[in-house]
Amino acid sequence: MDALEAMRTRRSIAKLRNAPVPRELIEQALAVAVWAPNHKHTEPWRFFVFSGDSRQKLADAFAENYKLDHPDASAEELAGPGHKTANRVLAAPVTIVVTSDVGRSEMETLENYAATAVATEHILLAAHALGLGAYWRTGEGVYTAPRNAVKELLNVPESAQIVAFLLIGYPDTEAKAGQRIPYIEKTQWFE
Repeated sequence: MDALEAMRTRRSIAKLRNAPVPRELIEQALAVAVWAPNHKHTEPWRFFVFSGDSRQKLADAFAENYKLDHPDASAEELAGPGHKTANRVLAAPVTIVVTSDVGRSEMETLENYAATAVATEHILLAAHALGLGAYWRTGEGVYTAPRNAVKELLNVPESAQIVAFLLIGYPDTEAKAGQRIPYIEKTQWFE
């Protein structure tokens, strides 16, 4: 599959088979991620890979973030919405948490986040080219928890930005056809 085809045909696939993904495939995706363009060569990305039994620790951190965000939540809310993302982590064979380092200035922090988002897209494209399904998740707990249990688990500073939770596995469904507004409707040429 060439790069243009990969970009046109990649889709988020949330329904994944419960089958292990060889570490070598994840390593191939990470190896291309670090080639994302980045300002001043800061290489601000960090990748945290959870598979097997370690997924439970990440799921527990998600549940803890929900509790921190919703201290008055009922037992039903904690069991339902509070475990929604946690359950997704447990259902996916691999979850990669992608973080971005804070910069030396507000501008560099913004540039670092942008570069890390590109590295994240590289992982998604590589997963697609390798026959894997993947989707990019975040959610309010990433941004709003007064004490971030996921960052504590990863042992990253509070200033680090969580860019993505990439849930990866073998697709258990066909990718849906995508639609986009044609580029011409969002492009202005100056010649």
